[in-house]
Amino acid sequence: MGKRVYVYIVCIILLLTSVTYGAAAEMQNMMETMLTGSLSEPVSVTIESPEYLQIAQYNGDRIESLNRLIKHFSVCINMDADLSRTVLFIDKEPFYTYYTYTGESNQTDNEQPLYDGLESDNAGTVIDQKEDYTGFLDSIFFHMNRLLDGLYPVFENASDLYKEYSSVSSANLNFSGYGRGIKRITIQLSADKVSELFPQSFHHLSADTYTSAFLNSLSFQGNQKIVLLYDKDDHLIRVNYDGILGLSAEKLRKVSIVWKCYRDENRRKDGIVLKTPEVKGYDRDNITYEREYAAVNDENASISWNMQIDQKQGQVKRKTQYSAEILLADSTMKGEITYHIIQDSTDQTVCAATEGVKENNADYNGILEITNKKGKIVTSSIKTGIRIGAGERMKTASVSTNTDLEYMPSGHIAGSELNDTQTDFTRVLVQKLLELPKEDLGFLSRDIPDEIWNTLIQYK
Repeated sequence: MGKRVYVYIVCIILLLTSVTYGAAAEMQNMMETMLTGSLSEPVSVTIESPEYLQIAQYNGDRIESLNRLIKHFSVCINMDADLSRTVLFIDKEPFYTYYTYTGESNQTDNEQPLYDGLESDNAGTVIDQKEDYTGFLDSIFFHMNRLLDGLYPVFENASDLYKEYSSVSSANLNFSGYGRGIKRITIQLSADKVSELFPQSFHHLSADTYTSAFLNSLSFQGNQKIVLLYDKDDHLIRVNYDGILGLSAEKLRKVSIVWKCYRDENRRKDGIVLKTPEVKGYDRDNITYEREYAAVNDENASISWNMQIDQKQGQVKRKTQYSAEILLADSTMKGEITYHIIQDSTDQTVCAATEGVKENNADYNGILEITNKKGKIVTSSIKTGIRIGAGERMKTASVSTNTDLEYMPSGHIAGSELNDTQTDFTRVLVQKLLELPKEDLGFLSRDIPDEIWNTLIQYK
């Protein structure tokens, strides 16, 4: 139960953070949180004791006994720009706290060793969706959204930097939802000029350090062509790019980009098709992505995205779809996020949906439902209460939470220290569980050999 629910808490934090602050001045912060994963303000999220849990391999008395057990559990997460504190509760009493680094200097030693591997009852290993989902967010979704926003001024101003390699012509091209392009600027750079100018001059166009560092890390090769279309107000509405580039001279891709874009104070919209086949080889990472954000007024906003990725690495083919639609209207909020993977014989989907109402001009209180599917078959689902509000800033992780056990990752390497943490967690958890009514422990005691159960009881 813990893993299937807990691995998607990050998804719900991002979704609900989008509605924590309603003022128009902070709408852009809302979007940055949703699309880049960067928190502008501390957030507190409480996952209440589940109303119900369904798991395909359990039914009847077995699932009823599991639901009697999990009704005692809840989780509270406090996140700021640098640190996350998670407190686990049994019957509203905190018993375990651990911290995770979440900032730009995110350390990778924060994974709990308590849930390694995900085994089905049939002894067959299935995809670890936590690793897959969080890896996707970090390496693709958040990364691409930051670059879309960071690259817009780069392309918008590229013709000024490369004026002697640019030509201007009129155009009359309409792009629904984006505007009509009336001016075309074509920038063409020969291989010699590319080796002389890129990336040194190109990355200086960005005032954003994240984008600038990314551009500076790229290797450009051969001719480069950029076509820019502007509307009547001289706003950039479309970018076409064709060239060879890569993260190193040994890993080059033939990159083709068609990017429609719109920017104003209360609306941001993008539609991009990115194709990146290998120069030498058959691997590819092709992305089609649409996103839109709009703020009507202080209390009404919407955000949506649909990202589809087609990847090929060696003989392995993989398709990923990540979509969402979230609406904030008159102190109510509803949204749904779906993550779908197809790889070889694997076809898995997770859908997280929530709906809530703003209370006391601060917290949102609502319902969270998470559904996991394999193909069209629902493998598990859970419904629980959720509350979100303003959190506290945590400059250090030394704040006492008065729990039985606290764990702070300190740059260690997985080994005996992690094993000790797991042992401590098991000891404290068993102690707390054995304080519950005996009738609520049936799920644990059933099918466990007497000698193992007697060993667990000794922890008490």
